[in-house]
Amino acid sequence: MFRCHPKSKDGRHHLVPVNDVVFSPLSRGAFVTGDNEGYVAAWDAQSRRRLFELPRFSNSVASLSYNHGGQLLAVASSCTYQEATVIEEPPQIFIIRIDDIQQQSACVGSSSRH
Repeated sequence: MFRCHPKSKDGRHHLVPVNDVVFSPLSRGAFVTGDNEGYVAAWDAQSRRRLFELPRFSNSVASLSYNHGGQLLAVASSCTYQEATVIEEPPQIFIIRIDDIQQQSACVGSSSRH
């Protein structure tokens, strides 16, 4: 069960709430999670390992969704009102091509947003 992402900041470990979990229609046991700090991570459920993490979005990740073929991932980044003192950017929707990210993460160990 994924409720939080483990994070490290200033040498201290803390947990960040996960706002959405979506299973891949292409890969059995693969899923992505979006957290309150604006990160999206892909996971392999069988090995319990993170496959890649996207660069941080400007707001919390409120929702995730794959297209029917699993090649595209929609990321809704908006204020989730977790911290009322933080002024956040207007809501945005990003479309990420998963094939590009998987190739980049396999080649250089990182990924980028398009």
